[in-house]
Amino acid sequence: IKTAVSCTGPYVYGTTINCTVTVTDTWPVAASRRTPTGTITVDTLLNRLTGASCSLVTINSSSSSCTVVVTPTDTGSMVLKATSYTSTSDHYLVLPILCPLLLCNVTTQSITVGSAPLVITADSASRDYGTANPTFAVSYATFKNSDNEDDLLGSLSCTSTATSSSDVNTYPINCSGLSSKLSTLYPLSSTPHYAITWAPGTLTVEKADLYITADDQPRGYGQPNPTLTASYATFVPGDDETDLDDPVGCTTTAIDTSPVGEYPITCEADADNNYELHFTAGKLTITDADLVITADDRSRVVGAANPTFTVKYATFQGTDDEGVLGGALECTTTADSNSPVGDYPITCSGLTSDNYSIDFVAGTLHVLAAPGGSLPGGSGSYQAGGAVEVDVHDFKPGSTVIVNGCGIVDGEIVIDANGNGHATFPIPADMDTSKCELTLTGTDNADAPAEIEMTMEVLGLVPTGSSSLSLGLTAGLALVLGFGLVLLGRRRYAWR
Repeated sequence: IKTAVSCTGPYVYGTTINCTVTVTDTWPVAASRRTPTGTITVDTLLNRLTGASCSLVTINSSSSSCTVVVTPTDTGSMVLKATSYTSTSDHYLVLPILCPLLLCNVTTQSITVGSAPLVITADSASRDYGTANPTFAVSYATFKNSDNEDDLLGSLSCTSTATSSSDVNTYPINCSGLSSKLSTLYPLSSTPHYAITWAPGTLTVEKADLYITADDQPRGYGQPNPTLTASYATFVPGDDETDLDDPVGCTTTAIDTSPVGEYPITCEADADNNYELHFTAGKLTITDADLVITADDRSRVVGAANPTFTVKYATFQGTDDEGVLGGALECTTTADSNSPVGDYPITCSGLTSDNYSIDFVAGTLHVLAAPGGSLPGGSGSYQAGGAVEVDVHDFKPGSTVIVNGCGIVDGEIVIDANGNGHATFPIPADMDTSKCELTLTGTDNADAPAEIEMTMEVLGLVPTGSSSLSLGLTAGLALVLGFGLVLLGRRRYAWR
């Protein structure tokens, strides 16, 4: 029997090889030759192949062949030959014994099995900006012969140029540290099972989420808006708002004159390289401004009507005035025209506002004594060419009372600090017996014009030899307040 093996490459670890095996009956007597049938096995010394048997197919009357698909389980040099033939013919029963003993005529083929390519690729990974790099992993393409990463030598090590503070971007992942085993069955081989190629992966640093919330703010009506601020949740360690590519700005729809109420505060910024910005609105709450309405203090004298009451405001905002208030102002007092001298409260109410918190403060109505006057010399003798004394009281301190009439022109009575005054005026010598009016004009304690009228009768000179002269006097006193005239009393002077 003659066996021959012929294989075609490439010859790579773990990669199948197609080998044609031919079996020929070389029996010396040609007539006795038979067509070989059965199965044939191909292998190497130390069994460095797998899958090495095939069934023979007839070529001619004395030859058969088949194709064996074998897979190298080692690297380096090896010799392929037919190592076993199992015949289905009685003629070849001896062959299974003789061929292993090399009694068959065997033609071999020598091959060199090279390393299989093994690409170790770093798996792509991702993480958020500001966080630590993840544990890197790899993928293998492709192991042979049921091998796995445990069949490699060394320790896997993968690194990236990115650090926790690296900006959002992509960064390479590079791995190393593993090598392939050499032949374990044939120590002379220096060819590893795998020729390892390292392929980098990609680490993608993605944006970190940053939540920006506008801070709620209060302010009073009419005031400028406060500085609008925001809170951040959360920057990565070491960062703050100054690290954003564009500063965050906050605005509100409220202006200085916006009425009381709530207004949105919104913040925004251009897109940032390292942060995914998420904005939440806040609110600006405008509250009532304080407005104090105070009744003005007023004065009047006894018997006069109450004056018109007025108020002052502290303080309107901006260009506001009383025209922005609702309702109607009403001010009252407990005093009437018959009330005696004293102080009486002035209370106001009736005004309303949505934008002001109104506080009404009472004022005071001062009811003062009315001015008066008298002629204290009425019990003496008054005659033409003589003099008349005039007393006044309850005029405005420091003012001057002007006296006219009965021959007196623009006479003056200076009022002292207590509101009193006294003066003596000459009676012209050429006056005939007559009644005349003295008019006293001045200012009362309520700072209003006041006028007093007094009527007196002056008798001329008594002829020589006549009886003694006595003066009878009636005088009238009137107080003019505004346009009203009040008659207070009369005195009359007369001769007896």
